[in-house]
Amino acid sequence: MPFAEYVDRSRERIKAAVADLDDPTAAAVIEQRLPFELQPGLEQAAVGADGRFAKAALLLHGLLDTPYIMRDIGACFAERGYLVRAPLLPGHGTRPGDLLQVDYREWIDAIAYGVDSLAEKLAGEVTLVGFSLGATLAVHHVLRQRCPPGITIKALVMLSPGFKATSKAARLGYWLMPLRHVVRQIKWPSIQPDADTVKYESLALNAVVQFNSLAAEIGDLATGTPVTTPLFVAAAARDSTIDAFAARRFFLNRATGPRRMIWYTADPHPVDERGDIEQRSSIYPDHRIQDFSHVCLPVNPTTNRHYGAHREAYRACHHYFPKAIAKWQACKNAAATDVDFGEPTAALLRARRQANLSAPLCRLTFNPDFDYMTAAMFRFLDRLDQSASTGAPAAKPAKANQ
Repeated sequence: MPFAEYVDRSRERIKAAVADLDDPTAAAVIEQRLPFELQPGLEQAAVGADGRFAKAALLLHGLLDTPYIMRDIGACFAERGYLVRAPLLPGHGTRPGDLLQVDYREWIDAIAYGVDSLAEKLAGEVTLVGFSLGATLAVHHVLRQRCPPGITIKALVMLSPGFKATSKAARLGYWLMPLRHVVRQIKWPSIQPDADTVKYESLALNAVVQFNSLAAEIGDLATGTPVTTPLFVAAAARDSTIDAFAARRFFLNRATGPRRMIWYTADPHPVDERGDIEQRSSIYPDHRIQDFSHVCLPVNPTTNRHYGAHREAYRACHHYFPKAIAKWQACKNAAATDVDFGEPTAALLRARRQANLSAPLCRLTFNPDFDYMTAAMFRFLDRLDQSASTGAPAAKPAKANQ
């Protein structure tokens, strides 16, 4: 169906899911969660004689998220002349329970629809931009080599790419799935207040099982089918949601075309000396940032009103709920300024207890290096354009087996 009709149908589903909210709140929540399209200004865009754009970006959100998480990245692409679209993955944007029955093949079909739908306005190249689960779906789509006539995949951009989850639920999900109707705690490994208006916080076991099933289709991260599509990756080493080192293995071993990675880490020692991996610090002492988190990379700290670097922003404190309610309340207190930011890994929380640090740790929801990361991303994409215009082959990466 036309993308505009798809957005309207999504609006009706979300509207039904938030019918219990007050009208002004419900209206705002619906608009936040919707799939969206951003059109570039004609002065930035390359448009053919048929009125179709020459380049587009398809933005793919993560597990439990909505397209909102991709809005800041989308704005950057639109400013540079790209037609931008962001679909809503099935089971998302309504109520957490809608993930109890979803199948990962529905997500695959949604991405295929997103690419196919571009044909009405695009005759040229599309860049797939995926966050977490969205990055996995982007790789899966490229491996299937499926595009409508007249459209090619220019590049993959992957932020916090999810090839391997690290939670206990992820490790045991496949084996526990037959028991999901017996014990509520198995059906729902994590039950949260779900106060975040743009993503789920409660986790359905089926969502983890479906993620695992999708990741399995990608193949071995070191020896699977090579990905020749140009690839830009940004990842945080101490990501508590996915195994960032698994993403690094994929990058080093299966990305055989032009490639570039930004590796955010609190470790001052370099992890890779070659030019296609750039290491940047994930510690900002002046801003009380102790590390980068899984969710922070796509978010612009200055323009994002929901997750950005300002007092009214939403505070992610699920790691304290429900076992440390006092800490959870202190973390949630918007008026409190005695708060640190980072990724609430078990190791970091334990180290803070041992150091007798009283300030709560809020999960970092914005990227203080957003401007640098996006500038590096567009330098990479622009080099691809220059190589295409001159006919010169882009630089190939050195082989690695790490």
